[in-house]
Amino acid sequence: MPRTQRFRPASIRRQLIRSRSTILVLSVACAVLLATAMAGCTQNHDGDAAADSTDYLAAFAGREGIVKIAGGTAHLDIMNEVARRVRAYNSAVTISIEGGHSALGVQKVAAGSVDIGNTGRALLAEELTENPDLVSFEFARDAVVIVVNGDNPIESVSIEQLRDIYAGKITNWSEFGGSDLAIHPFSYEPGSGTYEIFHDQVLEEEKLADSVIRIATMADLRRQVPRDPSAIGYTGLAETCDE
Repeated sequence: MPRTQRFRPASIRRQLIRSRSTILVLSVACAVLLATAMAGCTQNHDGDAAADSTDYLAAFAGREGIVKIAGGTAHLDIMNEVARRVRAYNSAVTISIEGGHSALGVQKVAAGSVDIGNTGRALLAEELTENPDLVSFEFARDAVVIVVNGDNPIESVSIEQLRDIYAGKITNWSEFGGSDLAIHPFSYEPGSGTYEIFHDQVLEEEKLADSVIRIATMADLRRQVPRDPSAIGYTGLAETCDE
């Protein structure tokens, strides 16, 4: 496979972007039911027999109806897997899944239009003040990583360089030893849990430059970076694990 098809993480010198929690924000009625299912799907990644246990699905025995989920796109794979397993166990239960971003997940579950909101961050103080009945459940941890095109010779960037790239102060890869190509930085929109982690840990007081290319989902980034030799972006670590 040509290197241009690769989606390669770039290590960061001196400092790592911190891990982020993966949270379900639930209406009280759904809390125990779906928290049990999520724990069953994520409790074991070592390939032993426990990973194949279906004991956690017993919570769905004899139930019927629709569970609506919306929120961060980082969680879609695990949500789709939960839906598949639940449907196979009890076809009377349907789980509908809608993407968006972390803030949208919180907003929709607070408004009662969905049962579960996915978010890549903890609930904000103002969200809890406005919606004190929400229940959150941390079911996994992820990390935010930097990715570049597979043909990019740069092996690492510092936090300071990354900040300057997204602030528009560094605009060409040649400025720190790369090819003479304009840098094409990709970013999610505010409201994304991944964006908020990146903003807090990297940008700090800086604002995104107007030249930053906005994307909606991790799938968008996964399509764009392998096609663009000048690209740089950030995403969840799980998005790079099969590369």
